[in-house]
Amino acid sequence: MLAGKKPSPAPQNSPTAITPDAAAFLDNAIDIMRQHALHTQDVDWDALRTEAFKRAGGAFNPIDTYPAIYWALVQLRDPGSHIRLPAGLYPDQIALMQQAEREALNSAPAAARPVTTVPTPFATRRLPEGHIVTVQGKTFGYIVLPRCSAKDNEGLLLYAEDVRRILTDLSAQSPKGWIVDLRGNTGGNMWPMLTGIGPILGEGAVGSFVAADGRMTWFYQGGKTGTRNPAGLETVSLDLQEAPVVLSSAPVAVLVDSSTASSAEAITIAFHGRPDTRFFGTRTAGKSTAVQPFKLDDGAEIYLTTAIDADRTGKPFPDGFTPDQIVPSPGAMPQPNNDQAVLAAQSWLAGNAPVMPSSEPKSKIRHTRTVAVPQEVASASNPVPQPINKPSPLVVKSPAPAAPAPAPAPAVPMQTAAAKPAPTEVVADSTPVAPAKPKPQRKKIVVHEGS
Repeated sequence: MLAGKKPSPAPQNSPTAITPDAAAFLDNAIDIMRQHALHTQDVDWDALRTEAFKRAGGAFNPIDTYPAIYWALVQLRDPGSHIRLPAGLYPDQIALMQQAEREALNSAPAAARPVTTVPTPFATRRLPEGHIVTVQGKTFGYIVLPRCSAKDNEGLLLYAEDVRRILTDLSAQSPKGWIVDLRGNTGGNMWPMLTGIGPILGEGAVGSFVAADGRMTWFYQGGKTGTRNPAGLETVSLDLQEAPVVLSSAPVAVLVDSSTASSAEAITIAFHGRPDTRFFGTRTAGKSTAVQPFKLDDGAEIYLTTAIDADRTGKPFPDGFTPDQIVPSPGAMPQPNNDQAVLAAQSWLAGNAPVMPSSEPKSKIRHTRTVAVPQEVASASNPVPQPINKPSPLVVKSPAPAAPAPAPAPAVPMQTAAAKPAPTEVVADSTPVAPAKPKPQRKKIVVHEGS
């Protein structure tokens, strides 16, 4: 019998092997981090890539590499960077990914761990609202900007339109200053907030993103907002396409608290450097950075901190914003006449605004609309967009004509506060209304996720 060659042993999979598909997926994720991360110059990318591939040993498909990606993200020393998981995962897969994320965060340096804070009572507010307040014979407009959770163009424009309608109604009463309340605003998309409040903020450059490769300026101009690069090229993020409200310069008090976060901090910073502006409340959440999403091949998204927010003078705020006057946050939603931050703002405004000329009593304005309230998400890694409904028609009932006025009474000393007129009733109208004029066709816009 002729001696033959021994048969080759059957191939065996190494416990540290990684399939080509999984390797390509992990490689692409690390490349995205290296190209766009804010502190990319501080990372040893060769060492990070080697360790990430070791941690992904045995990965058969892309989802098996997620624990290694979570680990790589925390090495950026940036608590704002995270992953939004793809749709269609099974509950046990989601649970495994959440566990991998927790383990990665627990192993991260202290500076890279997100700080968990208790939401303030103002975080429950969901809709823009506003009214007139009168202090020492002077009227001021008060407007609340809550979180903007809209995910599509229609919802983004609806938020900006709501804010603009409130400003239009309040400006008709000639306020001598403004209170802009950003307490409890945990962020969302910054552009509807900036577009809506732009007439108070003022036109032109109002802030910037400071990234590793340069600066991108934020601008507001005639109802449009967006960014402008160093060469002057503009990218429009939102265009209201309505006649802009023109407001005269007036003092502005901005209210913030520890739940003022992310894009709400960007709006706060945009007001910094504006003349006759003062800030009240407590230090903000410390997430004053721009976070940008990058899609992966399986539908997941890596959110990376790409820039720091800076004010119109170029001053960066990498760790949040401290107001001029510290006013502790209450433990529960305060009554309007006992809101210490509002009272402090009113006191400052009353000393910095001209006396209101005598005029007919004017009604208190408040806009409301029906909305599907967004639910809090269980994990920052997998937020769920919520729908926003269009507003119902509103009617303001005017008061009955008053009887002829009696002879003028003696003048009241200036230090005496003027009595507030009774507000008119705002009710939902159930009677037929005239058909609304068709809206102009909107152009396709570029939506920037902001910070």
